[in-house]
Formats: sequence, C-alpha cells, structure tokens
Amino acid sequence: MLLPAGTLLFSFGLRTPSTASSVSAVNLETLRWADLPPIPQGDSDLVDTGLSQQAGYSLDKQIQAGDRLTDIFTLGDMAETGIADLSLIQIETLAQLNLQDIALSAITHFTKQSLGSLVEALPALKTLPLGEISPLADLVKSHVTEGIQDLLSQNIGALVGNSAIAQLPLSQIPNLQTFSVADIPTLAETPLKEFAGWQEIRLKDIPGLDQIPLADLGMLSPSAIATLDIVWGAAESQATFQPISGSTKVGFQYPCQQER
Repeated sequence: MLLPAGTLLFSFGLRTPSTASSVSAVNLETLRWADLPPIPQGDSDLVDTGLSQQAGYSLDKQIQAGDRLTDIFTLGDMAETGIADLSLIQIETLAQLNLQDIALSAITHFTKQSLGSLVEALPALKTLPLGEISPLADLVKSHVTEGIQDLLSQNIGALVGNSAIAQLPLSQIPNLQTFSVADIPTLAETPLKEFAGWQEIRLKDIPGLDQIPLADLGMLSPSAIATLDIVWGAAESQATFQPISGSTKVGFQYPCQQER
C-alpha cells in the first residue's frame, strides 16, 4: 500500500491479540525506522499483490517473523515519500555518518549496476579516463588482458560503447570492500532514483537510512499518526483500551454504540 505523502500509519502487535493496557508515548520528532518493532513470531507469509507488472518492479513480499519494516519495504514502495530523491551525501548529513567509513560493497544500488548502467546514472564519468577511477580500472583489468594500457587511457564514455565492457558487473570489482563511496566521482551526490533497479532496493540496504528520524524525511506529522488495534476474531471482541473513537470536540474515549 502506498501512503499519501506526509502520512504514515503504523500497526503494532500484528498477528497477536492485544494485551496492551496502555498506549506508550511516541516521540514523533525522533522516531526512526530502527525504533519500529520487528514482525512478531508466526508463520512466514508470501504476499502476492498481482500488481508487479503494472508497477514495473516486484511488489511481492516474503515476510518472516523477526523481519523489520526495512527488511520488507523497498524504495519503490516508498516512492511517494521522496526517499528515492535523496543522495548518499544527504543521507550522510541526516544520519550523521561519514561516507569515508562506508565501503562500496555496502552500497547496494552501486553493486547491482553494470559498468554501462553506472555511466548512465553518473554521466560525468563519461569524460574521465578509466585509469583515474581505481575501482573501475581494476574491474576492467580483471576481465581484459590485451591492450589494457590503451584502455586505461580512454574515456569511460567511449569504453562502454563496447558491449562486453559495458556489461561488466560492478559486484565483481576485485577487493570491492577496500574502496569507499568517495572513490567513484559524483556517486555520493546522485539521487538514488537515478540508478537502474532502484525500486527494488530494500530500505535496509541504504546505509544510515534507518537512523534518520522519520520526521526529517517528511514522513510523519503529529496530526497523522495513530496506534491501530486490528480485530482478528472473537478473541479480540472486547473493547480496546483507549480506542480510536470520537473527535477533538467530544474527546477520544467516546463510546461506539453500534453492535460489534
């Protein structure tokens, strides 16, 4: 389900009868993805929406006990929130991280690219000689042996005209974990949605995202959040403590008179 921008509804205690006797106070100014509870124990579910073809990426979810929302949701699911418009350097600022400490191997939207698709996402690379960008030079050298010196002096834009070179997967860069985001020009400044396949990147695979207060991402408004208790059957037939009922005029413990 895609939620309207600025509105987010969290449901706690899914799958289990409500045992809460009070509602904990939630500080909406500091609430982060990392603060939200994992899925309770229970059987795993395969959620098949049937809408993947229409959306252009897989909307199907394999949900297991212990999963957090960041394990389940992808950037595509959160498209209306604007998260995909962020760049790594913006996330670094909001999460108070240092990009120099983050290895390229931890940047999923980078490792899922080919050399060709990376150049499409980062067009500034086209005019740079391959030899100036060590991770990419190492990738090409690990697959090409003849004429490598000539290749290193060529601009990357010309090199990706060769389909075999363009299709080289970045995940095969030797010693990828030894390089940082700063080793790829403009990678840190480019919005996540510019990369091929961005819709399928899980939120957990974006370093630091789960540490940013949701309010800073524009996802929470104090007037648009509530705790919802779902009625699953007879075991839930009794009134919930402090249900969502009433209004600002009559108060929020106003009784519902209709039959259950």
